[in-house]
Amino acid sequence: MGWAAFLVATEANPLSESPGESFGRSVMTRLGAPAPELQVPIYDRDGLVGYADFGWLRYGVLAEFDGELKYGADNPRGRDPAEVVYREKLREDRMRRQCRRFIRFGWRDLEKPERLARLLVDAGLPLDRGARASELRPPVRAPG
Repeated sequence: MGWAAFLVATEANPLSESPGESFGRSVMTRLGAPAPELQVPIYDRDGLVGYADFGWLRYGVLAEFDGELKYGADNPRGRDPAEVVYREKLREDRMRRQCRRFIRFGWRDLEKPERLARLLVDAGLPLDRGARASELRPPVRAPG
């Protein structure tokens, strides 16, 4: 069984909504990060804001994986990219008010796991110092 197939078989979770979220969780595990909750519902006084891809509520940290597909001209809902970006900004603003730290990461951060490690540590998440980001293989880039 190849490395990618092994990851899919052992770490699959139906709550991951994209290959980037799945691989992100895998990288976080290998970095020694606490296990995140997935698709965490976030509320404010106006009701449901949305679902954060990753949440460490104990630490007050939320994270989102950003793939390019969501913002491009061929986004899944067929919306104007400017509208997609604006709506996402409003959603993020509301989410940021419900946590201490909010992280956005993408494929570039997964290709160099030490970058994701810095984001996690800067947000206040402890990493198992025995984990070594330099030993992680880079992901096979997928859309989304």
